[in-house]
Amino acid sequence: MRGISIGALFVALAISATVPLRAAENSLIGVFSEVPSSSKFKGAQVTFTGLNSSRVTVVWPDGHDEELTKIFENEYLIVLQFIAVIGSTDTIYVEKQNKRFLVMSVGAFTVVAPVNKLSVGIYRGYIK
Repeated sequence: MRGISIGALFVALAISATVPLRAAENSLIGVFSEVPSSSKFKGAQVTFTGLNSSRVTVVWPDGHDEELTKIFENEYLIVLQFIAVIGSTDTIYVEKQNKRFLVMSVGAFTVVAPVNKLSVGIYRGYIK
């Protein structure tokens, strides 16, 4: 390994595992670690692109992409939200320092099924 000792490589890897997200990162890959029991997303990847803009694209594990609006950002947190025409919302909280994310998906089915049914899904994961 051209002049890099195994010890130096180990130290570099250990440091990179604890460093928070850099402000200049425009794309992230997350892995779902906690999902509702009915979901097949556990262990699946989600991709966030365009984080430096006000409109962020999220590519879900099934390949479906969705454009979300960045509604809040500071040095610790990014909050993204999508509101569908029928009133369903996806809100994503990305913790920059802890390299974790939370997805809260609330579905309103009043247009499709007028019984006022509401579903809430909470998904958690980590940033690779």
